[in-house]
Amino acid sequence: MAISNKTLKQIAENPLFEKIEDDDLVTMFDCLGFFTKTYEKGEYLIFEKDHVDNIGIILKGSVDIIKEDIWGRRTIISRLSNDEMLGETFACSGDNMSTITYQAAMRTSVFFMPFSRVMHTCRKTCPFHHRLIENMVSLIAEKNRLLIQKVEVISGKTLRDKLLTFFSLQVQEHGSFSFTLPMGRKDLAEYIGANRSALTRELNAMSDDGLIEFDRNDFVIHPGQSVLGDL
Repeated sequence: MAISNKTLKQIAENPLFEKIEDDDLVTMFDCLGFFTKTYEKGEYLIFEKDHVDNIGIILKGSVDIIKEDIWGRRTIISRLSNDEMLGETFACSGDNMSTITYQAAMRTSVFFMPFSRVMHTCRKTCPFHHRLIENMVSLIAEKNRLLIQKVEVISGKTLRDKLLTFFSLQVQEHGSFSFTLPMGRKDLAEYIGANRSALTRELNAMSDDGLIEFDRNDFVIHPGQSVLGDL
């Protein structure tokens, strides 16, 4: 299967293929094998307990990482968007079994490659393949860093604690006290493990206390204000 010029151009800019020339990428994909697949909004890419043999790169769209408990309570652990990778954590585990579910948050196209071929050099021992493995390890480490951030957010004792931690991380990520969140109230509530109505009430309370200003998904944080409010 030949890779299109449009897909090659986008893939070449992905951190997974950093410092690998376009001509080498074409050779690499011929060696590794790949396929692309498009999912409609709400469609599942991978279910919990599925065996994961391929890693994916989102070409266009977004994918929610979801966890459900035995009572059916649903939590969005994270939302992946353009150029982000999925499935790599489970593809490299011992049993290849996913412990989470991946669901398309909108119409989404994904570029897949077999993980075993990515992480093991072929008999040609191409030098650019070694670079691919190094890039993969770096990206997995970055993904783990983001998961640690999620743990930091949901470890807050109160809903306000969780939101303060979340907004603090957003300020650091955007390098500004003003930013636009990539998720609405429903998704934010699921991300931090809160009831949507309770989240809305707390955001309004934080606004009344002068901690934040917001208009839909646009936020301004005021770090000079007391964080205690009326607890």
